[in-house]
Amino acid sequence: MRISDIQINRYGVCENVTFEDVKSPILVIYGPNEAGKTTTMEFIRDTMFGAAATPDRLNGLTDDADAGGEIRAYDHEGNHWIISRSYGEQPKLEISINGQLHPNSSLNRDLLGGVGPDVFRNVFTVGLGELQRLSQLNATEAADFLYDMTTG
Repeated sequence: MRISDIQINRYGVCENVTFEDVKSPILVIYGPNEAGKTTTMEFIRDTMFGAAATPDRLNGLTDDADAGGEIRAYDHEGNHWIISRSYGEQPKLEISINGQLHPNSSLNRDLLGGVGPDVFRNVFTVGLGELQRLSQLNATEAADFLYDMTTG
């Protein structure tokens, strides 16, 4: 899977945040403290896996019809996916592949290949805390840390 676009309408401190036409296989989100880096990472996890966010990120979202957003991605076969999650009065997840609606089960089965939220968090998203910890370790300690991090 390759994420091509992220649109956050409202989620935690993030409001009207867009990452468009992402070309790189690695997306690095950086900025000052309290800019929404961790919230953006949690939005991606919550959109893909549901209920992965902390309660403070979800606080008030059910009161706002615009709360939520979408992720656009391509699978290994080139199919265009739109994963849309909303948090209004009736929260919903909507999956579209090449413009056609699909059951929610296709997300984990076909796009994520069975990767769960723990593997996603430990392998595919690395936060500042993990990077700071790595810089303080020698090569053997760093290898052990990375092994422990990726095996959950």
